[in-house]
Amino acid sequence: MSRYKKIIASALLLTTLAIVLTACGGGKAEPTLDANQVYTQAAETVQVQLTQTAAAMPTATQTSTPEPTLTPTVTEAVPTMALPGETTPQAGLPGTTQATTAPQQNLPDKATWVSNSPEDGTIKRPGEKFDLVWIMENTGTTTWTTSYQYRYYAGDRVHENVNSYFLPKEVKPGETVELRVDALAPDTPGSKYTLWVLTNAEGTNFGRMDFTWTVEGATLTPTATPEEDD
Repeated sequence: MSRYKKIIASALLLTTLAIVLTACGGGKAEPTLDANQVYTQAAETVQVQLTQTAAAMPTATQTSTPEPTLTPTVTEAVPTMALPGETTPQAGLPGTTQATTAPQQNLPDKATWVSNSPEDGTIKRPGEKFDLVWIMENTGTTTWTTSYQYRYYAGDRVHENVNSYFLPKEVKPGETVELRVDALAPDTPGSKYTLWVLTNAEGTNFGRMDFTWTVEGATLTPTATPEEDD
């Protein structure tokens, strides 16, 4: 028997007992109760008890579903080779100092390119000798001494025999200097590029100079066309 049926039966039983006790008691006779009224009262009693039971029951609490947490994506740093102006030069290049320290962003030695002669794009004949001159300005806070060098770093060889030169004079901040190279155009024709760097007394590269030129190909000799006999 369910709980609700038990409640209805109890209400009917209580109502029946009340009727019996009233009939057996002394005094004036009470009017006869209508059966429909009895069932109506029993139903009202059951409804009240059901309402009280429902109010006493705990209310279900809605639980919130936690949102998924986003996991940050870790991007691996791609190592890069050092360029002139850093303390770790590219491995295997001539005239460089191998070091294990991290690149220095604020070097006291700084240089700014001013001009070069010949200009980029110059055409040279194979084996032609010429003077390559860069003008560089000291834009740092230190004086360049004659212990500083400028030297071949990468690219095509434009020099004859010497890979590096010492500075011809001291260069104070704000001053300029001519850096000259005894150049020789190679025998192979085509576009050429050479890169040189300034290097301080401690072996740290801090400035760069480059030059782009073209070596012309061999001149074709026109072939005479034989004349036809009449």
